[in-house]
Amino acid sequence: MTIPRRDLISGAVFGTGAIILFSYASGFPMREGQSAAISPGFYPKLLAVLLGILSLIQIVTAVISELKIRNANDGEDQKSMPPIWKDRHTFRLFLFTLGALIAYPFLMRLIGFAFSGFLFLGTLIYALSNGSRKGRQLIVISVVTVGISVLTYLVFRVFLKIPFPTGLIRF
Repeated sequence: MTIPRRDLISGAVFGTGAIILFSYASGFPMREGQSAAISPGFYPKLLAVLLGILSLIQIVTAVISELKIRNANDGEDQKSMPPIWKDRHTFRLFLFTLGALIAYPFLMRLIGFAFSGFLFLGTLIYALSNGSRKGRQLIVISVVTVGISVLTYLVFRVFLKIPFPTGLIRF
């Protein structure tokens, strides 16, 4: 399968998702006598429209790219996509990341957002860094993880006043 064909398929899938999201959000109640922007269905509908526009752009771009490839090759063999996983190591990293994403909400309920976020970020950054700069790697990863965790805490907890799940550890 060529790159433009994959883009065409993904654009169609996203477009279908946008239509489903818009129709689902249309069933949300509207507040009488108030602006539509504060109704529960406004932002999902807006996101659905944006997703639909972006998927349409992707489909048009894929069709144009496919036509250019066909004209340039004049029926010759088209360029194929590279394989998704180069080797077993990349597949294991994918499974590890997927497992971490699944375990993260459960860990967050158990030990709270602050500590689970720190562990999640640090573990993923370490696993995906693939051993580059071994001497300074743990220091750099720790600094980046602490920085992202503190920034997230400041923005959401302090400035926006959004409470985080605390779990067993209160912070």
